[in-house]
Amino acid sequence: MSAKHVDNGCQPEVALTAAERRLVQTVLFMRTGRRRISPEQRSILFQICSSSTRHSCAPEEFLVAFKHAIFGEADAMGIPLGIERNDLISDLISALIEEMYKPAVISATSAETELRSR
Repeated sequence: MSAKHVDNGCQPEVALTAAERRLVQTVLFMRTGRRRISPEQRSILFQICSSSTRHSCAPEEFLVAFKHAIFGEADAMGIPLGIERNDLISDLISALIEEMYKPAVISATSAETELRSR
């Protein structure tokens, strides 16, 4: 018998798209059993952070939408409640936040090109 995440009935004002939810499913499916986010998982989280939903709302609204999606997808996938699930979701949320606030990296070449075009 698997327990489900208790939903308080509140829907976030912002929701992830179907494509973004599929990425959430993928990142959950890739769980390794270790307390470490793989480079592949981080890449998917970066894709989610680069989405149109992320850029159309406030960061905290996006985070709520992501949390709602990750709990919903974990339930749909039958990932049982417990320490392992909590650790996985917590690690993925932390990594998503890191990706959201990671400074944009501009290569020296692109910076030079931009300066020359002025």
